[in-house]
Amino acid sequence: IDVNDSWASQETIVALAKAIRGAPALQIVRLNNTQIFDQGAMELAEAIQHAPALQSIDLCCAGVCEAAVLKLAEAITNAPAIQSVGFRCADITEESMVEIAGAIPHSSSLQSIDVGNASLSAVAAIALAAGIRRCASMQHVDLSYTEISEEG
Repeated sequence: IDVNDSWASQETIVALAKAIRGAPALQIVRLNNTQIFDQGAMELAEAIQHAPALQSIDLCCAGVCEAAVLKLAEAITNAPAIQSVGFRCADITEESMVEIAGAIPHSSSLQSIDVGNASLSAVAAIALAAGIRRCASMQHVDLSYTEISEEG
């Protein structure tokens, strides 16, 4: 599913989430530069957890609410085949990044995470480093153009 550079209504994202749940062979979801509203984002995050073949979710530059980012962190842990997660340019708070970092080592399949072009506080950077270090399957971390505080 590729819905790049779109303005999608909440109803559209909810329908997309239902499609993800109903597509057991779906492997890739790209929502780059897509504004995703609260309820749609929550439905999407929930659907990702139940997509048995989903390997990649790309939310680079997507507008996603804080609660959905936290739900996506949970999805990283529970999605059985997830290999790649992209949050490039996403406006992720310190709390959300810590949650994402905490989810990383619990995924047995996650190989790549993109948090490039972000601004990481010391707390978020340290949590991310710890999560990556404890993830046996991790192969690639993209931090390009990321501002990391001096303490991080």
